[in-house]
Amino acid sequence: MTVSFRAYVDESGDEGFKFRKSLNKEASSDWFVLAAFVTRKKTDLEVVKVIDQVRGEFQLHPRKHIHWKNLKHPQKVRYSQIISALQARIIAVCVHNPDKWGGDGTVKIIFSNRQGMSYSEMKDYLRLLEKQKQIGGDIRIEFDKIPIDRLETQTPGRSMGLQLADAVAGAFFNAIERDKFGNTEPRYLRTIMPILYHHNNRCKGYGFKIVPRETATNLRKDENLKWLLEM
Repeated sequence: MTVSFRAYVDESGDEGFKFRKSLNKEASSDWFVLAAFVTRKKTDLEVVKVIDQVRGEFQLHPRKHIHWKNLKHPQKVRYSQIISALQARIIAVCVHNPDKWGGDGTVKIIFSNRQGMSYSEMKDYLRLLEKQKQIGGDIRIEFDKIPIDRLETQTPGRSMGLQLADAVAGAFFNAIERDKFGNTEPRYLRTIMPILYHHNNRCKGYGFKIVPRETATNLRKDENLKWLLEM
């Protein structure tokens, strides 16, 4: 099978549930972001090789792993500008941890290798969803386009595509997670918005999804996150 797309998946934030009682306390992040950087298989190599350009502009070693959280603000702004011009699409699911929540045209999905995450269990979960769809469940995944057995994991240092996914996840995370002063930084996300996946001019629920649903309502109460409602 010759796939049509490649989707590089990485995350930002903590999976834990020990939340801070004040902003300057060390604890789990309020948000966990899972982001995908999607390219066409035919042009994948020329797109992800932009990492070489970024290394050159930042005067980094030719094989340096570019990690978003290690970059300074001007570098993040420039990185975002470069990403915004790529022939790609970005998608993110932003999970608000403190809330209670329950449990051809094909695409090859490459996950960032994360310690403590069972990718075999993820495959089992996707197979369960596939069975539910077959018996009439409201599952809107096109499983014939996503070969479950071909899910792959790599280390970001060996994949330029995953380094771009890391940057996308970081940009979303910085836009919604408060720092110790209570501020967020949406500039990076605003910069890469041109390649955010949308359908019928809508990105909500497509390129950008917030869970649980109740969180979207609460955004109106947070001065730092009201701008998200404009999306």
